[in-house]
Amino acid sequence: MHFEGVVTIKAPRERVWRFLTDPYAVSQCAPGLESLEIIEPNHKFRAVASVGLGTVRARFTGDVEWLDIDPPKRASMKVHGVAPGSAVDATSEMVLSDGANGVTEMRWSVDMTIVGTIASTAARVMGGVTQKLTGAFFDCVKKRIEVEVAAEMVLIPEGPFVMGEGQASTTVHVPAFYIARHPVTNADYAAFVAATNYRPPPHWPGEQPPEALSRHPVVNVSWHDALAYCHWLSATTGYRYRLPTEAEWEKAARGTDGRAYPWGNDFDPSLCNSRESGLGGTTPVDYHARGTGPYGVMDMLGNVWEWCSSLYADVPYRADDGREDLAAAGGRVLRGGSWLDPAENIRPTRRLAASPEFLAPNIGFRVARGA
Repeated sequence: MHFEGVVTIKAPRERVWRFLTDPYAVSQCAPGLESLEIIEPNHKFRAVASVGLGTVRARFTGDVEWLDIDPPKRASMKVHGVAPGSAVDATSEMVLSDGANGVTEMRWSVDMTIVGTIASTAARVMGGVTQKLTGAFFDCVKKRIEVEVAAEMVLIPEGPFVMGEGQASTTVHVPAFYIARHPVTNADYAAFVAATNYRPPPHWPGEQPPEALSRHPVVNVSWHDALAYCHWLSATTGYRYRLPTEAEWEKAARGTDGRAYPWGNDFDPSLCNSRESGLGGTTPVDYHARGTGPYGVMDMLGNVWEWCSSLYADVPYRADDGREDLAAAGGRVLRGGSWLDPAENIRPTRRLAASPEFLAPNIGFRVARGA
């Protein structure tokens, strides 16, 4: 059996390549996958999957081996799998090329031979079902890459930083993590609403935001709404997304040198959207690019307050004192200030608390995940 196709992915070729050559990422799209074991890093792995062909199901154990890799352009692999009374052999090739506007075109082909009981029993439906499963796999790859790229995550390295200021400051060690380069936008949130039938923010005119605000941060979302978005993003991409802890949020904003603001030690209303900026509402998440912090994370101050996972509790911060229990009752931390706030609230160290059900036109969020 021979199958082939073309998939257009809204992502840079290097990002598509990284996903396709990461067995753990790709395995999230494999139908019926039960387990994955790395045999030789970057070369060979073993997978166990339960696959159905018509009314027949078989549990295959397969070895997958890269044959030829030319990063980030072309890769080929072979698969040999066995099930009771049956066997499958396949070779696959993927060729990546650059399209217009940062789009990647992926041409794929699969040649497959199935022999034994499952082949003879399911002969009438085997071709159609196998083609359907193969197409669904590459459609899943496309969707996961595009959603992951839209989140645009930035790696914050492991290590200590000074959290807080003045007599309330303390050194906190933070494991490595990823945080979104910008807050979740209206366009991002609209994709979640459309996919899940989740209730839209109350100020939207229906289930879609005004087109002119698509790149603005979503607002009028509660802490629970933010968690629901994280759960959907996790299920869609295969990565575990969450809200940042308040320690993670502050480190991403300030770095490790104790600076007062992401850009330095002096407040500058031209570098963020605050009351002093006089803009009177939210702005696109990349509008104040010059106010970017030491790690390249945007919009950490002003525009919208951002939900953190943490309960509002006394300083110093301790991750093991129960404040990161998502089931615990109490107010949750907001960080960053907003377009409504004066300069004294526009500081990385400023903390507010709000009920997890609270909504406001100057509260949004961004996502994080472990490294």
